[in-house]
Amino acid sequence: MPRQVSATALAAMMAESTDQVFLTLVEIAHPGISTPLRFVNDTRPLTHGGQSYEPAGFTFRLPEDVEDNVPAGQIVLDNTDRRIIQAVRGLNTAPLITVKIVLADSPDTIELGPMNFALRQFSYDAGTVTGRLSYDEDFLNEGFPKYNLNPRTAAGLF
Repeated sequence: MPRQVSATALAAMMAESTDQVFLTLVEIAHPGISTPLRFVNDTRPLTHGGQSYEPAGFTFRLPEDVEDNVPAGQIVLDNTDRRIIQAVRGLNTAPLITVKIVLADSPDTIELGPMNFALRQFSYDAGTVTGRLSYDEDFLNEGFPKYNLNPRTAAGLF
């Protein structure tokens, strides 16, 4: 499926060199977290959609599109801010990770996303928090077929 990007972003992607900076915005949300955690991979805070994103060091890898594999992405955050571990450690269900790509010059224009993932597994040490991301829908645990056809639910078939 083709992705729509702004003319500025397209020119930056096609240029041999550019002054445009692509930024990744990450939001970690869960009903058990009072205020979602929002980060931008930059050295300065950023306001996007009226929300403030704090500067943080992190890398994000999109899930691979490989046949016969469950797609899984990865996020590696700097563990200098202990709020991430404190927020995620006590949760019983997976938090929602929302990722958006924007240009630094026009932070309210989303170039890619929003992409919603569930943080299924995470590990941490003194330096980093590493999380395995999967699509929010847990489609592998859904029943198949979706509807149970029996004489009680579909009398016309029997």
